[in-house]
Amino acid sequence: LFEVSKDLEKIVKGKKLSRSDILKNVWKYIKSKDLQDKKNKRQINPDKNLSKIFDKPIDMMQLSTHLNKHMKRSES
Repeated sequence: LFEVSKDLEKIVKGKKLSRSDILKNVWKYIKSKDLQDKKNKRQINPDKNLSKIFDKPIDMMQLSTHLNKHMKRSES
């Protein structure tokens, strides 16, 4: 399990989650807020909450890199 930062917690709705659950919940958030670019579906455009994770549009393949900065392996 991983502990997530306060900023990421607002998006994934949990403090300690598996890596796959974190990624799944981030994608749920992205889809529910319609944050994928209309023309280039690989691009994610951050909203107010997501801009604390990455501050400019990114390619979906960079998402894990940005999320890693807001996750640390849980002690328990």
